[in-house]
Amino acid sequence: MRTILIAARHGETDYNARDCFQGHLDAPLNERGLAHAAHLAARLSGHVFTQIYASPLQRARQTAEIVAAGRPVVLDERLKEIDFGIMDGMPIADARASGLYALRDKDRMSYAPEGGESFTQLLRRVQDFFKDTGIMKAEGPTLIVSHQGTTRMIAACLGLFPATIAAYTPFGHESLLIADADEAGRIAARIED
Repeated sequence: MRTILIAARHGETDYNARDCFQGHLDAPLNERGLAHAAHLAARLSGHVFTQIYASPLQRARQTAEIVAAGRPVVLDERLKEIDFGIMDGMPIADARASGLYALRDKDRMSYAPEGGESFTQLLRRVQDFFKDTGIMKAEGPTLIVSHQGTTRMIAACLGLFPATIAAYTPFGHESLLIADADEAGRIAARIED
């Protein structure tokens, strides 16, 4: 088995620390998030990535740049977090109190908050990214640094979970999604915490 892809979530931001929806808001890493990124860099130091991709949102870009240590990082809009629309920046407790969270949680694949997108739309973005980049056929491992929602849909693309389950699967700041290929090219994906 050889590792062909590792996907990681960005480090913590103040929105994460306050338990708020963040979506397309462009927040930087906080002090704890910088420590997450440094820990990720140490954890991945044994890998020589042929390509490093990241969401252009500051929190993912910063994390990727810390891991890359001067190597190029390719930013791709399709790796952005799901757009929460009117819920961006909203504390999750407020979304629960307003009923928006229950609407979203009932069917994350089809529900799109006003001005936002559904997980089905996010899945299409991630599928387009995979198709256009051809990263599953790259010579060495590729690193993707993005967001919780995006990584959930990457897990679905890799066949770890159906998208309908992946949309509800937590993915922490220290978790890694790793895809290995055997001699026949069969992919086996797993999450390491």
